[in-house]
Amino acid sequence: MCEKARELHRALAPLLPIKVSANATMSAAIVAGPRVIIVGSWNMTKSQLDQSLRARNLSPSQFQDRMQQQTQNAICSMKIIPAFVRLGGQVEYIYKTTDGYVFASPTVTFCQ
Repeated sequence: MCEKARELHRALAPLLPIKVSANATMSAAIVAGPRVIIVGSWNMTKSQLDQSLRARNLSPSQFQDRMQQQTQNAICSMKIIPAFVRLGGQVEYIYKTTDGYVFASPTVTFCQ
């Protein structure tokens, strides 16, 4: 499984950074055993993130739950990565703000 993780990393790393939305960029990827870890940078500070959560009436834990679900859905809807996960691989996203605050780190360990 570790070799499969390295293969996935070799395919992904040359493509980075990838702008995935107006406010988010996949900026780095690393491998740790059977886990591929992808760093996502959001174009906002921790203070701006806190303001956004208050405006949406979301607690940090509710937001993290949503990030887990959205990441799960995104990973499992891709073409190649779900096969890696079904074989026992893991994909973790580390989402951080421009000032370095890590606000979520969902890990996908299964796809149906």
